[in-house]
Amino acid sequence: MLILAVSMPLLQGQMKALMMAVQVNNVHERDNWQLANCQLERFLDQCQVVQCRPSRVQLYHLKEQKNYQLETYRPDATHFMLRLRGAERGHMPVFQQLKAVTLTYQAPCLTLTAVLRHSGETVQQHYYLEPKTKE
Repeated sequence: MLILAVSMPLLQGQMKALMMAVQVNNVHERDNWQLANCQLERFLDQCQVVQCRPSRVQLYHLKEQKNYQLETYRPDATHFMLRLRGAERGHMPVFQQLKAVTLTYQAPCLTLTAVLRHSGETVQQHYYLEPKTKE
């Protein structure tokens, strides 16, 4: 009983510390989502949609006059990422550490729905994107 009485306050302290760490991690994850979303929105402001599939949106950047793809990518079995690729090699991760991600486009609205990996929170963002006009 004495051992139990001594160890209970220690366990309670450890549990409180663990709960605080989880809360801080969830806030950090949400902040990362907001920051990446602002960067993506700034990029998409100068884009038009060429074609949309469930996991890939082909874009045309008006200022750069280049084609890009916004697509889901699964680097391993535990998580997804959303990345931006140009016509050349390489990619830029936009959102990482996602449990799931979907892209849907119904002109003129591109909807991004994602489940954050650590908190399990479902987040959704809408972007205004016109379809590419025929030249």
